[in-house]
Formats: sequence, C-alpha cells, structure tokens
Amino acid sequence: MFPRLFLVIFYFHFYQFLNYSPLINTYRLHNNIAPHGKELTREQKEIILQLSKSRFSSYKIDGMTRINSRTVQKFLKRVRERGNVENLPRSGSRRKTTPRDDRILYRSIKSNRRQTLKDVTSRFNARTGYSVSTRTVSRRLFEDGYKRCVVSKKTTISRLNREKRT
Repeated sequence: MFPRLFLVIFYFHFYQFLNYSPLINTYRLHNNIAPHGKELTREQKEIILQLSKSRFSSYKIDGMTRINSRTVQKFLKRVRERGNVENLPRSGSRRKTTPRDDRILYRSIKSNRRQTLKDVTSRFNARTGYSVSTRTVSRRLFEDGYKRCVVSKKTTISRLNREKRT
C-alpha cells in the first residue's frame, strides 16, 4: 500500500510541476485527446482509483494523469456499479469451425497447394456439411500461416543436368 501511495503523491507533484511548464502547455493543447476507443491500462486504473480514494476530483485527476475527466468519471462510475475494474467481455459471434474442422482444412490445403480458394471452400463445405464462406476459410488459412501467395510451378531439372550436378 505504501509504494502505491508514494507513487500517487509522486505523480501529483510531478504533474503539478509539468502543468506550469510552457512546453507542456503547448503539448497539452495539441495532444490532449486520445484516439477513440483506447482502453485504460491496468496502471492507469490503479492510479485513478488511488487518487480518487485520496479525495481528488476527476478534474484534478485529469490534470495529473492527462486522462480526460469524463473518462475518469465513467471509469469510477463503472467501478462503483460493478465492484471491479475489469472490462466486460466483448460480444461477437462464435466460430463456425471447430479445431478439428480447421485441421481438416489444413490437411486439404497441404495435399494440393494450387487449388483456388473457391475450390477449397466448396470441398470443405461438402466434406463437413457446413455452409462456410470463402472469407472464413481465408481467415482460417491465414491463422495457420498461409498468405495470399500463388504457388509457382517448380521447374524440373532434366536427367542430363542432374547428372552434371553430381
């Protein structure tokens, strides 16, 4: 507990010093807004909680940490409602293919690298009974390391040239 409190006090005095610096003031004018959708890090959350427990307002916390006061307010409200600082799990559709289906797909690709994505998808759908799009198949192949590369034909070396090499 003591090191965290020391860290909070250090940040407070350090940022108080920075706020009076003319270089930092011009920096704050241009870089005060974070990109949309950026999450708070675990360290930022801890600092906000410590400063809030030390009875600093969201505007003071904004001045010390450079985190928007509205973000601080929303974060503290979420902590009060939920009781923890963790983010909720994101929504999203579940995977259409199982790990077993993915292995079937990888084996079919390894057997014939020159087939097109449409052929791979239609064969996969026929074999597994799913209705999977070409985009899903493309994503699964990308996960396994297959990029959008056309496999070039390997030139065969004639028997005479093979003998000359040895």
